[in-house]
Amino acid sequence: MKNTLPKNLLDDLPVHESIEEIPQAFSDSTHRLWRLQNPNKSDLNYILKMCSNTRSPFWQIMHDLFDYDLKAEIAYFSDTYDFIGQTFGIKIPSLLRAEVNNDFSYVLTTELEGEACGSNINDQMIHQLALHLAQLHAKTCQQWGRLQKPQFKAKDWSRCLKITLERSSKKWGGVFLQSDMYLKQALDACDAINSSEFVPLIPDLRWDQFLQKDNEISGFVDLDAFVYAPRELDFTILEYILSKHQFDIFNSVYSEYHSIPDIALARPAYRLLLFYMQILGEADLEDWMKKEYYF
Repeated sequence: MKNTLPKNLLDDLPVHESIEEIPQAFSDSTHRLWRLQNPNKSDLNYILKMCSNTRSPFWQIMHDLFDYDLKAEIAYFSDTYDFIGQTFGIKIPSLLRAEVNNDFSYVLTTELEGEACGSNINDQMIHQLALHLAQLHAKTCQQWGRLQKPQFKAKDWSRCLKITLERSSKKWGGVFLQSDMYLKQALDACDAINSSEFVPLIPDLRWDQFLQKDNEISGFVDLDAFVYAPRELDFTILEYILSKHQFDIFNSVYSEYHSIPDIALARPAYRLLLFYMQILGEADLEDWMKKEYYF
């Protein structure tokens, strides 16, 4: 496997005992992942993330809406990791190196203990997630866009969202029945959105980005897509990754820090945006748009 990595990259990696490629979780995964075994058994291993796919619908929309280019942003990951590490209590990997050049882009971090969160999500983990998002949502900004340089004005959010939805519909919407109906509902919803405050979030929030150990969340490992966006977008995502029981627990914890936003008017626009971004790889537009409301 080693010979599939660029030689000039191999020569620049820290001393390691062995290296193995980690199977990709999804066919369109952004990175190829490698584990470097640390020769000092008492130290953490390393994880090498080679940027290999930024042409997916998710990254195209990240560019269109947020002016976010992952390969360019890697150069700022030192600031991103510092900001996220200081903002909430869930452990994140230590960033050792983030490099961008003409031949390849990569991120080298420590490996955290734990396994990717799966279907066995317990109440304590929901409590941790709620606290995690509450802490992020306390870092408000009056502008939106890239985490390090949120340069867009609040008054432009609704208009830019509408443009992105229209462009995305032309690229991917035509193959779905009732696409035009849902696009119209979404565009009408954009007219009702009046966002004035934005928070750090990742538009593809999923459980597999967290690690679990001893029935608790032990780490958060996917910091690639942080942007400033309306917090209502996070709550739109939560309706897809939590059950009603889990959302009630989330609500009780989060409400100790912030009010729960009303997303009724914005929901059609944000749901369609997330579908086009393929955050969970869903293929049935109607099922996605008709997902149960929790609040």
